Amino acid sequence: MADTIGLWRFEETGATSGSPIAAAANTNSPGSLDAAPNGGEPLYSDDVPFAEIFDPIANQTYANTLSFDASGGNARLAVPNDLSLDSSFTVEFFVKMSSEPTSFESIFDRREFAD
Repeated sequence: MADTIGLWRFEETGATSGSPIAAAANTNSPGSLDAAPNGGEPLYSDDVPFAEIFDPIANQTYANTLSFDASGGNARLAVPNDLSLDSSFTVEFFVKMSSEPTSFESIFDRREFAD
């Protein structure tokens, strides 16, 4: 089983629903691969699928009070380039669609930039 590289829970201290996300800490490895706004106005939301999330690997239950609201135009987050992302990896998250998209909507993408 591979190790977890990043885990962004959107549970930063002092965050409240409707406030802008200034940075989303990588709770798996704080200070490494922290996410920052990269366009639009990403917001915190209290619209979550469950009040708690169980992690079967760590055998822990975490409070789940906030989520990432990307409903504003081009609201997105980015993580810095890192060698740990230069191989295959799995991404897991919940998505809530409020309506049927009228065009192609990118939920996740990976871009390679020139050195």
